[in-house]
Parts: sequence; structure tokens; C-alpha cells
Amino acid sequence: MGFLFLVLAGKTIVGGARAYFWRATPCTVVESQRTTQGLERSGGSDARILIRYRYEAGGAAHTADRLSLGAGVARDTRDIERLLLDFPAGRRTQCWVNPANPAEAVLVRDSLWPALMLLVPLVFVAVGVGGIILVWRAKPRAENAEPARTSQPGGKLLPRIFFAFFLVFGAVGVGFITVRPAVKMLAARGWPAVPCEVESSRVQSHSGDDGATYSVDILYRYRIRDREFHADRYDFIGGSSSGFAGKNEVVRRHPAGTRTVCFVNPNDPTDAVLARGPQPVMWFGLLPLIFLLIGLAGLRSTFRKTAKESRAVLVSHGAVELKPTASPVMKLLGAILLAAFWNGIVSVFAYQLVTDWRRGERDWFLGIFLMPFVLIGLLFLGFIGSCLLNLFNPRVRLVVGSAVVPPGGRLDARWSVGRGADRIRRLCIVLEGREESRGESSSQRTFARIPLIETDNTEHIRAGSAQAAIPADVQPTSEDDASPRIVWALKVRGEIARFPNVEDEFPITILPRAGA
Repeated sequence: MGFLFLVLAGKTIVGGARAYFWRATPCTVVESQRTTQGLERSGGSDARILIRYRYEAGGAAHTADRLSLGAGVARDTRDIERLLLDFPAGRRTQCWVNPANPAEAVLVRDSLWPALMLLVPLVFVAVGVGGIILVWRAKPRAENAEPARTSQPGGKLLPRIFFAFFLVFGAVGVGFITVRPAVKMLAARGWPAVPCEVESSRVQSHSGDDGATYSVDILYRYRIRDREFHADRYDFIGGSSSGFAGKNEVVRRHPAGTRTVCFVNPNDPTDAVLARGPQPVMWFGLLPLIFLLIGLAGLRSTFRKTAKESRAVLVSHGAVELKPTASPVMKLLGAILLAAFWNGIVSVFAYQLVTDWRRGERDWFLGIFLMPFVLIGLLFLGFIGSCLLNLFNPRVRLVVGSAVVPPGGRLDARWSVGRGADRIRRLCIVLEGREESRGESSSQRTFARIPLIETDNTEHIRAGSAQAAIPADVQPTSEDDASPRIVWALKVRGEIARFPNVEDEFPITILPRAGA
């Protein structure tokens, strides 16, 4: 399937990219106008615009009206206005001529950005080929052989690709439905109001497998610098959705012949909108957030599992250096992404609220409603500052005799603090055991806290060693997510005056007794 979609999509993209290998040739636009009649020309699909141009190639004069090689191009009203503005009658410009057939030419070359869509079928191809290779190279296991403890590479790669799709889908959905329109709304706050007249107004129906969806289709015209422009954008959300009544109410307020105002981008007269404020449909942009969170949680789980496996390496005759669950840099990046996403959405509505207040329109309900969201955003910003300062904290290195310890055994631990150890006033290292349940309601319960060291002696803080006895009645870690599992970790806390404390967690693995 991946190869099939790759061939179909690649054929269309490559066909449109052929013009990049054609010869640039001077030409003159002889006719430029809107049209309501279908233009019968090979490969053309622009039935609402006619731009005719003349050029010389192959020792002869030619006239053409083909805009681009793109198959099935459906240009919206703004595209048409942009083309009419860029190519007025009498303008001297350049076109691209097929050197093998001088009678074939285009005025515009298609964008190459759609080529990035080829990455989607390439992922399916990679997964398919990788799966075949893993199965082909899998070695048969003897009948009495013990199962391997190490996970296969495919067992890590495939879940990561799966959750990466969730992450990308959620991020794109939130970006297009909420973030992108919100950015345009903020920019449009400074656009001037221009008188306009509605030419046509209707609710457009779109049939689909899950039923019909509806969109607002309002065509209006306005004048900028003695030139008439057309636009059909009602708001920055666009698209279609279910719910006929809301769209019908918008159309009812804008019948044909209505004189109203639209808002036009002062830097681009073809960029106009009727409603530039927030729309209730923007809240649906939070639905893809669920996919984004699932993707983040899934990727975090797979990488965390891999990290735990790498930390739980059993060394027969040697010590093991443990690694913390999250590095300071990853904590900072996570805090920045979380704060940027949360405050990016909240700031849109906060900006609208402040703007309305300055105009004397006081919406107390919206202000009270936004207060907890703003406070949470401020806490996220404070968390970024804490993570940033944590980058300059001294690092604690923790070495154990073995990262895998049986119940009833002893854990030998040694620690050392690098540069800045004298800044730590008190160092506390505790072996903590907790029970985690991940069923319908996730919860955790700490059932054991075994202190290894708690000291304010500078020399002991800089380096030292300690032992801890593991309780003999500890149960093994369960592989069933529905049942509680026992998690052990060494928790390090270093208190620093007037600065964020050093707080790290180093997981270890507790195995059952032989025969248990």
C-alpha cells in the first residue's frame, strides 16, 4: 500500500514539477480577466480565470492560456485575485516553455512543497520493509531454550512510529484549527475596515461517508486604490463541519446586496475577511490535543522503558552507574513546550479581552473564566525559570554494586558530586518503593522509604558510600498494566540556599527470589 500511494502521489507531483526543467522565456500578457465559462484547453482546470499571453519560441510566435501543469487545480477566489493582480493585461513577464514542444508553456510553476507529502507513504514503505527484514532474519529458538530477555529492535521501533503518528496528527490539527487562525486573528486586529458589498450568499453542502457537512459561502467585493477585488473568506477558521443552523444564521445576516465592512490586509489587498474575531468552533481545536497527548505519553513510555532496560544492565563483576529518569535539558525542553502550547492558546483570548476593555466593552464573565487559565500559564512560566536555573546545579553521580537486586539482598551505593558540591547544604538519598496502578484510575502509593544518607557534612556530601537492605517480602514487577506493580528508585535531594534544589530519581530493578 505504501508503494501504491507513493507511485500515485509521486506521479502527480513529478508531473507538476516538469516545468522546473523548461526554458524561461519572455512573454507579454495580452488578456487578463475573470470568466464564468469553462475553458477548453488541454490539462487546464482554471474555469474562473483567463490569462492569455504571447511569446516566441522555436522561431515562431505562440499564444497560450495555460497557467500551470498542476492536474485538477482548484483555485480559490484569493488565488484568482492574486493572479489577476500579478498578471494584468500588457505586463511583460516570463513564462516557461517546453523545449521539446515550443507550443506548450505555463505561466506559473507549481510549488514543490507538496513533495513533503511523499514522506507519509515512505513511512509505510519503511515499516513494511523493516517488518519483512525483522521476520526474515528472526532466528528460530530451540524447543527447550529459555526466552530471550532482550527486546527486539522492531518491538521498540513500531510502537514509536505508531505514537509518532498520533503526535504529528494532533500537533497539525491543533496548529491548523486553533493556533494558525489565532495568529491571523491577532494580526488582523490592525487591519483597516473597508466598505464591501455581498454579491452572493449561501450555505454550501459537502457530502461525505459520515454524512453531510456545511460551510459558509459568501462572495463579496470591495475597492482598494480604485481597483475592485473579490473575496469569499468569512472567518479565519474555514473548512466545513456539521451543524446547518449556525451556518444558515450567518448567511441569513449577509444576504446578496448587503452593504457591510470587511477587513483587508494593508500589505496584501487580496487578503480580506468578514469576521476577524474568535469563533466558537475554535474550541474544537482542542480535540486533536487528545491525539497529541496520547502521542507524547506513548513516546515517553516507550523511551522510558528503553531507558530502564539500559539502566537495568546486570554486571557480573563490576559496578553500574545509574542514570536519572530525565536530564535537566529534557526537563527544560518539556517545560518550554508545555508553557508555549498552553499560553499560546490562552493569550489569544486574553488579548481579545484586553482589547475589548480598552474600548470600554467589559466582559466580566470572560475575565473571570480566563483567570485560572492565566494563573496556570504563569505557573508554567515559573517552572521554566526553575528548570533553567537547575541547569547550573551540581550533578550527583550515583554508582551501585548492581542495578538488579533480589529481595533480601543488599544494595551497595556510592555517590559523588561534581563541581559546585560546596553549594549543597544538605544531601539526602533515600531508597523508595512505591506501588503504581495504571488501570482506569492511575494512582501510586509509597510503601517503603529506606534512608541511605542524610548529612550536612561537606566532605560526606562530596563523596561517600552506604548500604541498604531490601525487604524480603517484595513482590516482582508485574508486566500486566492492569495490576499494581512495584517500583524502586533511589531519590536524591540536595538542598541549595536561594536556588532550586537538586532533585533526581534513579530507578533500579528488584527481582524475585529464585523459584518464586
